[in-house]
Amino acid sequence: MQSTSDVDSALSALVLAATHGREAWFSIEDFRQAIATTLADIREDQAAHGDPVDVPFFDLVMFDANPVDEALFLVAIFSDAELKIYAGRAVPGAVISFGDQFAMSDVEEMETALKGRPDVAREPVSIPRSLAEFWLSR
Repeated sequence: MQSTSDVDSALSALVLAATHGREAWFSIEDFRQAIATTLADIREDQAAHGDPVDVPFFDLVMFDANPVDEALFLVAIFSDAELKIYAGRAVPGAVISFGDQFAMSDVEEMETALKGRPDVAREPVSIPRSLAEFWLSR
């Protein structure tokens, strides 16, 4: 992956795989803004508490949240080397229950759980940290 347009293309393909080609009320830009805000907030909080600012964490973002229909959800895992993004589709209540099992710092546990879910697209998008930071700063 070399450019921000590569990131956008890879994420579009991931969403398409997760939704099995169904339309989603979602844009890559909405997701980018959501996780950029989360990253900034977490890093600010870590710095304010004297914690290292490169501690891995994850964020779960959900779209199409009609309570009776499946929703698109994306999980962004921030680490010192990369930003890894998983996508899936499930009923919002199930997504919330799933996400509530983990603290944001439970990165390994979350990733293991995601890999075991049948409603998650198999391969995440992995973005090298420097490119991810540039993409998020747009």
